[in-house]
Amino acid sequence: MRPSVHEVPCPSCGALLTVDAETGAVLTHEAPKKEHLSFEEAALEVDQEKKRAESKFKKAMEERARQSEILEKKFRQAAEKAAEDTSRPKSPFDFD
Repeated sequence: MRPSVHEVPCPSCGALLTVDAETGAVLTHEAPKKEHLSFEEAALEVDQEKKRAESKFKKAMEERARQSEILEKKFRQAAEKAAEDTSRPKSPFDFD
C-alpha cells in the first residue's frame, strides 16, 4: 500500500506543494521560478513595496491610537462603576 501524496499548486503564489493526504501536512514546497526583471522594473517593484509597507505602517499606527482610546474609555467606565459600588467584596470563604 503506497502512501497517498498529492502535488497541489498554491493558488496565491503559484508554488508546487506536496501534501500528505492522511495527515494534511505539507511535505515539500517548491517556489515558482521568477522571471528576470530589468533594472527599471526591479526599481519600480521596490518603490511599490516601499509604498505598501508605509501604508501598512500608517494603518497599524492608526489602529494602535484608536485602541488606546477604547481602553481609556473602558477604564473610565470601570472606575466610575467601582466608585458607585459601595458593597463589600465577597470573601473567598463565602463561596464554600
